[in-house]
Amino acid sequence: MRAARARGLNAQAGFEMLIQQMPHYLRYFGHIDAADALRADADFLREIIYPPAMHGEIAQPLRYHSPSVA
Repeated sequence: MRAARARGLNAQAGFEMLIQQMPHYLRYFGHIDAADALRADADFLREIIYPPAMHGEIAQPLRYHSPSVA
């Protein structure tokens, strides 16, 4: 990540994608209440998963704005 960003590339570690997928996995395995709670507020999980050096990116994860991405 550091090397890619140092070269000016838009690199992401994938933590946000993992967090966004978790409610789907929880719901699939029957943990509906946990899935709904995580979907409502996953900040505590972000603080656990993101490495300390990337905590500054928690509040504003990169969002891709493209008309071809739904």
